[in-house]
Amino acid sequence: GKTIGIVGMGNIGKQVAAIAHGFGMHILAFDAYKDPNIARELQCTYTDLKELLKRANIVSMHLPLTKETHHIINSTTLGHIKHGALFI
Repeated sequence: GKTIGIVGMGNIGKQVAAIAHGFGMHILAFDAYKDPNIARELQCTYTDLKELLKRANIVSMHLPLTKETHHIINSTTLGHIKHGALFI
């Protein structure tokens, strides 16, 4: 019944989502490229980063370090993380 937020739905993010789905977790995803097949298959919902951080009990990051992802988590975004959430 917990919600996992997966930031980065590449190969590793999709595997984490599949495992979370197997545990019956609600899955929120944030990625620049949305995969509707994965969303249907794993019943995950793509959302923006702020909403994901607010709603997830667990936040799992799976992003390459690029110019666009550098400092994606910063003092502002940390303020949006749900109180008591785990950040991986």
